[in-house]
Amino acid sequence: LYEDHASSGEVEEYAAYLSGSKNHYLCEDEEHETVYKTESGKIMDSGLLLSIVMPVYNAENYIDKAVESVLSQSYRSIELILVNDCSTDGSGKKSEAWADRDERVRVFHLDENSGAGRARNFGIDKATGTYLTFVDSDDEIDRNLYETLFDLCGGEKYDVVVWGLTERYYNERGESVSENVLCLDDAVYR
Repeated sequence: LYEDHASSGEVEEYAAYLSGSKNHYLCEDEEHETVYKTESGKIMDSGLLLSIVMPVYNAENYIDKAVESVLSQSYRSIELILVNDCSTDGSGKKSEAWADRDERVRVFHLDENSGAGRARNFGIDKATGTYLTFVDSDDEIDRNLYETLFDLCGGEKYDVVVWGLTERYYNERGESVSENVLCLDDAVYR
């Protein structure tokens, strides 16, 4: 957003859309551009839309946590693309309910069950963001994941960014029974 191209109401509306929390705000930089900053003062390009593709198949019992973890990201300039791969449970309806609640969510229903790979490829074709990532419908991601990644990139444009993860395993009562941490060295490779 540039101040001379947007009304104050548009800037306020965009700020409300992006901020979702008091830790973010819009302000002017040295060139009088309206920019998005984190509480730490780092400037984030508010024009960098991140497309997140989530293949969905029979995920009725955990899709809500996965979607919530994406939509509650501290980096707010996202679109979530849910691709229902012919689920036989209530996953499709839950996906539609999320789209009804949040304009950043788009839902597509495949005609036949073809697996997560085809669902991801379909989502890639529908993505409109500058960057693309994937989250599975049984995953939960850290609230600051994408903001941290953009901060680590320091405004540079990278073709690929890779990060680690923690696998948690639960018993039938929903209690965590073990975890496996898979991470890269604490470094940014350029």
